[in-house]
Amino acid sequence: MFVTGTYHGSSYIGIFCRANDRFIVMPRDADAAFVDKARDTLKAEVIYTNAMGSTLVGSLIAMNSNGVIGSNYLFEDEISVLKKYMNVTIIKEKLNAIGNNLLVNDKGAVINRDIGSKNIKEISDTLGVEVVKLSIATYNTVGMAAVATNKGILCHPKVSDEEKNMLKEILKVQVTPTTVNFGVGLVGSSIIANSNGAIVGDRTTPIEMDHIEYGLQDIL
Repeated sequence: MFVTGTYHGSSYIGIFCRANDRFIVMPRDADAAFVDKARDTLKAEVIYTNAMGSTLVGSLIAMNSNGVIGSNYLFEDEISVLKKYMNVTIIKEKLNAIGNNLLVNDKGAVINRDIGSKNIKEISDTLGVEVVKLSIATYNTVGMAAVATNKGILCHPKVSDEEKNMLKEILKVQVTPTTVNFGVGLVGSSIIANSNGAIVGDRTTPIEMDHIEYGLQDIL
C-alpha cells in the first residue's frame, strides 16, 4: 500500500519516523490519525519514543529487522523503550544524526564516508549486514539521499551509474532514482517505508508516486 500524509502538517515525514518490517518508531506526540495510517499502511507495530528529547526520530536512529543504531546523545529512557523491542547499539560519533548517515535494509548497508571505522564494525555486528562507505549524488548523508526496503531503493535523481551499481550490489535490490514532494531530491526526508508499503509526503505528485510504487516492488 502506498499513501500520502503529513506529520503535524509537515510533508517531510521521513525525519520524524523510522520503520522496519516489524516496527514503526515515531515520536510520542504523534496524532492518532497518522498512527492509524502508518499502522495500516506498513502493517507494523508502533513504538513511541523521542530521540535526544526531540521528535526527529527518523533522523536520529537507523534500523533494520536485526537492530537499531542510535547516538550516545539519546536519553536513557529513550534507549530503554527501544530495547524492549529490538537489539540496540549506541555509538559515539560526531555525526550523531545516524538516520541521515546510514542507509540499510536486511541485506546490506551504506554509510557516510566520514563515519569512523570502529563504529562501522559495531554497526555491522548489530545490523547483521556488510556496511560500506558511499556517497549518493555527491551527498554523504546517504540516509537522506535515499530510502531502502527489502524490495527496493529510492534515491536522489542525480545518482551516478557507479553509485547505482554499488547500491544494487550491496543492498541486493533494485535502485530507482526519483524525487518526492514536488521535486525534492533528498527522498529519505519525505518517505517512511518497509516491505509492505510506504507513506509519502503529501506534496508528492502522481508521477512521483508512480516512480515510488515501481521502485519499491520486488522485481529483481
